[in-house]
Amino acid sequence: MNPHKMNELCANLEWDTFAATTAAVRVQKLGDLTEDLGTVSVTRDVECQLSADITVDADSAPLRQEMQRYRRGEIPEGRLLVAGDDLERLELDHVLVSSFTSSLREDSTVTRAHLHLGQATRYFGSPNPPTVLAEWYISAPEPNAYARVTSREYEFAFSRKRSGLSGDTDDADPVVKPPRGSPPDSGSSRDYFLLTPADGVRAILSSVPREHGPAWSRNASIEYRHDGLPSDGKRRNLVEGIGVFFGRHMLPIGTTTFDIHGYPIISVGWSPWGRDAQAMSRAPDEPLFRCDYKSVESNLNGFLTKYLSICDEFDLSSVAWTIWIARRTAIGPDLALYAMALERLMNSWFRNSRSKSKGTYMPKEQFEALLGEDLAKAGSKLTEAAYGDRILRRLSSAFQMGVNERFQAFFEEIGLKYSEGELQVIKSRNRAAHGGNLCNPSEALHLSRAYRVLLTRAMLTVLGHNGTYTDYSVLGFPEKQLQEPSGGLAG
Repeated sequence: MNPHKMNELCANLEWDTFAATTAAVRVQKLGDLTEDLGTVSVTRDVECQLSADITVDADSAPLRQEMQRYRRGEIPEGRLLVAGDDLERLELDHVLVSSFTSSLREDSTVTRAHLHLGQATRYFGSPNPPTVLAEWYISAPEPNAYARVTSREYEFAFSRKRSGLSGDTDDADPVVKPPRGSPPDSGSSRDYFLLTPADGVRAILSSVPREHGPAWSRNASIEYRHDGLPSDGKRRNLVEGIGVFFGRHMLPIGTTTFDIHGYPIISVGWSPWGRDAQAMSRAPDEPLFRCDYKSVESNLNGFLTKYLSICDEFDLSSVAWTIWIARRTAIGPDLALYAMALERLMNSWFRNSRSKSKGTYMPKEQFEALLGEDLAKAGSKLTEAAYGDRILRRLSSAFQMGVNERFQAFFEEIGLKYSEGELQVIKSRNRAAHGGNLCNPSEALHLSRAYRVLLTRAMLTVLGHNGTYTDYSVLGFPEKQLQEPSGGLAG
């Protein structure tokens, strides 16, 4: 195997196969077109967004017409079937045409189209069955978080001998040195966790070597054996739980399926969610609680076991996504989103059989049995009154607690001690949610952190955590017992 091919194989094992621009392959089919479609190659830009370029050595009117259909959104699937040969094929999905140009080159016309892609799938033509699935992520945990050690060894042997020459002659073959562009040096690094959070779930969370992936991001892979592959939903919940534990939104950019020899079979790539991948990737970890690297794996597995067991029951995926969107939002307006996340957690609790009050003063059936006749009389009297129907709706829902009372009932039912300061933090979202303005930047920052910490305490309590949490609302970010209210403005 030549050094270039070995480099490519090593890179494919360690990272997304779309990191390097794919070789241009002949377009076989584009919409209804099947002739004179030129070649296409796929790449990622500096933000890791997927794109493709089609080049045709002719002034292709049919291609121009087809591109206009994509621009107008007449082809919602937007699929290009691209094949170089039987050994490698590309399928491009959800295509948006960014630009389309024709230019003269010597005596001919060159037509080019630049495409933004929702997804690209690359088939490598391996006849072997799948063995390992690797998922690729940017915005991953910091490298010093990992506990287990990986050793990498690169071996490349090459010899050349010419008959009839002795080793001491001037024209004998010199000692061959490793060529430029050969793989990095061998070595060991602390860079992975073994995850076993539930029956049927076994995975490796591994930091990707720095020479692979975008330099501005900490990158990671999660690997599964194909013969014990969890469902798509279980894998999504797992990476959400990892992100919640480390306090960051891990952004998926693709997957690769490998055969038993480590050769790729299928690689799927997509663009990272959002338009601020660099900013999210550079943000530091803000884990729920601190632990040294020797205990991170056991703490992470314990947390994931609890998270996976109640994720669907308490809508934790929606809570996690709302938190991540809030962290992307400007300080001040983010309070409304943190409040939304806390309300989602609270509402899922009140829907659950574990809740005693269900967020009401009394059950609806009991309320209607006591006041049903009176409400009917009130309804008849309000029929002709202005806004009578709205007044009646309020009367009919009087058994329900107000929002702030619901929060207090929620905290009391889950057994979370809270302070008066934390209740004031909850009320602070009203200004942001209803068009108000937080004029003091320092106050807005403290409120944002205090709301996030209160949300963390509530989530950890629902998860059955009995240890500490990190209070990011106080300078120095101290560790506190979960039952101790947060400080800062919430103290």
